Amino acid sequence: MLKIISLNKLGDILVNPFLISAYLSIVIIIFLPDIFSKYKATIIDQGIISKNNGQMVYEDLDGDEESEQIILRKNTLNNAAVKISDNNDNIIGQWNFSGNQEFRSTKLTFGDYDQDGFQEIAIFTIVEDSVFLNIIEPFDTNGTNIIKKFITTVREVKGKIDFQIINYKFFDLDNDGYKEIIFGVFGGYSLQPRQLYAFNIRQNEFIKTPVAGYILYGQNLNVVDIDNDGFVEIINNCNAFDNIPDTMKIPFKDNSSWLVVFDHNLNFKFPPVEFPGYKSTLDALPILINSEYFILVLFRYNGVENYSSKLCLYSNKGKLVKERKLTEDEQKNRKSIFAINNKNGTEILLKDVKGNFDIINEDLTIKKKISINKLYMNRFSSVDFDLDLDGNDELLFWDYDLGQLLIMRNDFKDIVTMNFPVENLKFHSVSLKTNPGQNPLLYLQLNKRWY
Repeated sequence: MLKIISLNKLGDILVNPFLISAYLSIVIIIFLPDIFSKYKATIIDQGIISKNNGQMVYEDLDGDEESEQIILRKNTLNNAAVKISDNNDNIIGQWNFSGNQEFRSTKLTFGDYDQDGFQEIAIFTIVEDSVFLNIIEPFDTNGTNIIKKFITTVREVKGKIDFQIINYKFFDLDNDGYKEIIFGVFGGYSLQPRQLYAFNIRQNEFIKTPVAGYILYGQNLNVVDIDNDGFVEIINNCNAFDNIPDTMKIPFKDNSSWLVVFDHNLNFKFPPVEFPGYKSTLDALPILINSEYFILVLFRYNGVENYSSKLCLYSNKGKLVKERKLTEDEQKNRKSIFAINNKNGTEILLKDVKGNFDIINEDLTIKKKISINKLYMNRFSSVDFDLDLDGNDELLFWDYDLGQLLIMRNDFKDIVTMNFPVENLKFHSVSLKTNPGQNPLLYLQLNKRWY
C-alpha cells in the first residue's frame, strides 16, 4: 500500500522506533518527484495475490469509516466468490456464486441502493452462454441472501464468447429514493448484445436500451439532468470497430462513432448523431454554460478516409452549436478529454501524450496551456481520490506502457511520481484503505501484485 505524506512530518516518522524495526523486514521504496516537492509517496507494504484470488479492493461497506477488504476470487468449484475481511484480516464471510468471471472488464461494483447506510456489492458471472447479475448486502440482517438475475445470452463466434461488462454504476434513475444499477453488456466478436441495462432491485425488473450495433465504452457514466426536467440523462462514449456485417439488420452500425444520449427510461433522448469513419472514437461530456447544459464531443479519426478529427459542442437536444477541427499537431498527439473540479469550478481539459493540458473556453478555443514533463503518456487511465481528506480530490494517472503512477493536486501542482516493475499489464485497480482518525492508504493492484 502507498502512503502520501507531507515532508514536514518526515522527521517524526523516520525516528519512530516501530518503523525503524519495520525497515529491517520490509523494503520501503521512496520516490520523489524532485528534491523540493511538498509531498512524497512510500511503499509501506507489498505482496502477491494468491492464485485463486482476482481483484482485491478496500471499501467501507457499513459506514463506520473503516474499510473492509473485498476479494473477488475462485472457490473450490472454480466458480466466482467474494470474500470479505476486516482491517485485522478477520474473515467476515464468503459469498459464492454460480458461474465464473472469465470475461473482460470484470470489477466489483459498490452502492447503497436503499440508502440504509450499508453498501451492496454487484458482480457479473457467466454460465455457458448466459450472463447473470449477482447482488449481495453483506452487513444487512439478511446479508447472506444473494439476488441472482439472468440478464441475457451472448453469441458464440468461432468457438469463443467475447464480450465485456462496462459502465457499471448505482444511480436513482426514476427518483423513487432507490438506486438502480446501470451497466452495459457489449459483445466484441460476439457482436450482440450491445446495450445498457438498468436493474431496479426493489421492483425486481430490468429496462434496457434499444438494439444497436455501436459499442459504448468507459467505466464512468456521465449521469446528469441536462434539460432540467427533473430526471437524469446518460451520456456515453463510443468506438467504431466495424465488425458488424452488412447482412445483420441492426441500426447504428459500428463502422461509425455515435453521439448517444439516453433518458432515465433508457430510450434515446434524441436520435443518435453519426460521426462517420471506421477506426474512430468519440468522447462526450456534459458541460454547464450560463446555467444551461451542453454536450462537448471529442471525435478522433484514425482511418484513411477524408474525415477530420474535431471538437464539437451540441445542445441538450442534439443540435450542433459549433465545432472546431483539431490541428495536425493535436491529431498527431492523440488528445483525450476529461473534466476536473477545483477551486475554479468545473474545467474541461484536453490532454496529449506529451503531458500538455489545454483548458478550453466555451467557444472551443484554448484558454490556458499547462505542461507537465513527467506526464508523457500514450495509453493511460485516470481516477480521482481525496487522498489527504482535505475535501478536494487528487488526480491519479496510470501509464500502461511505463508502469508509472502520477499523483497530483487538481491544480496540477505537488506532483508525486512512482514507477512499478510491471510488464504486460492486464488488470489494475485503485482503492483507499481507511481507518477512523487516520490518513487513508492508497491501495494499488497491478495484475497479481499489490502495493
